[in-house]
This record gives sequence, C-alpha cells and structure tokens, in this order.
Amino acid sequence: ALSPDDVLKIVDLELARAATRTGLLRRNLRLDVSPAARARLAELGWHPTRGARPLKRVLEDRVVSPVAALLADDPTLRDRTLAVDPDGRVTVVAHGA
Repeated sequence: ALSPDDVLKIVDLELARAATRTGLLRRNLRLDVSPAARARLAELGWHPTRGARPLKRVLEDRVVSPVAALLADDPTLRDRTLAVDPDGRVTVVAHGA
C-alpha cells in the first residue's frame, strides 16, 4: 500500500517528466505547481484499491491538457513560468530569464 508521501513523490516524478516535454523546453517554459496543487493531484490520483494508477489520467487532465490548450491559444508564448493551481487552472505568471 502506498502512503500519502509515496503518492506525493510519484506526483513530483510525473511533474518533472511533464516539465521536460519538448514543447515546454523549446519555448523555455517552466511549470510551477504549488504545494496545494501537488497535494490535490496526489489526492485525486490515489485510489484505495488501485493505488496511484489513476494518477497519470489526473495529471493529463489537470496539467498536461490545460498547458497544451494554453500553448495552442498563444503560439508565441515563451520564456515564462506557468503556474498550476489546485483547481487545475494554468496561468502565465512571470517572465523567465
């Protein structure tokens, strides 16, 4: 059985993987997922009998798809930080260096 800390570690690993996607790297975009958002992803991605199996779907629905939609809406978006909130909203928050 996975502990809540184990699920949170899996969330962090999957978010790190998502942050290395080609579309983000080419545009010099960074993901900033707040501790509250990470906790919410872990909560939604864990099931009592299935463990963390639902997590990939949750991350796709609440992080990857919203980021992809944002990039599709603004093809010139680059050199920024994208913040993910606990409700799965992604916003552009800062210029990058």
